[in-house]
Amino acid sequence: KIRAAGKIPAVIYGHGTAMYVGNTNDDTVSVIDTITGNVVQTISTQPWTGSKVGYQPDSIDVVDNHLLVSLGRANAIEVFALGTSAQDPVREIGLLPTDYYPSGVFTDSSGDIVVANRRGIDARAPFVTSSQGENTTTVSSHGTHSTTASLTRFAWPSDTTIKADTAK
Repeated sequence: KIRAAGKIPAVIYGHGTAMYVGNTNDDTVSVIDTITGNVVQTISTQPWTGSKVGYQPDSIDVVDNHLLVSLGRANAIEVFALGTSAQDPVREIGLLPTDYYPSGVFTDSSGDIVVANRRGIDARAPFVTSSQGENTTTVSSHGTHSTTASLTRFAWPSDTTIKADTAK
């Protein structure tokens, strides 16, 4: 039996005896020990703690003892160093920039990081023509829902590079 995680658990990722649960409504990742079913730590996914805007962790991957969490509202992947067990505290390394609203992160067979970006490069779909009725002007533009998703792929940077680039 698994104990409750955070608010609105949106993604679950199992790795060894740990289950990582991304909670989009409280900007955390719950770490659950799958042997006991207990939440053994809660990771804050708020790289800028002063912000009142939610970051919405919505995808998780674990690679080379690193936890990768996509933050839809930050347009970034937050990277944490993992300990040897679910109970070991994680250490934030930094952020990897993405296109608009990342919603999936994984590593491919070559070890590259692949990110699916829900809104990609934003409103780049074909023009939408709209008329609001008689005596109105017909307009054509990119609609707010005419976004073009993207998929980005890049080599795994070193922890030192991630830290340095986060500061930028």
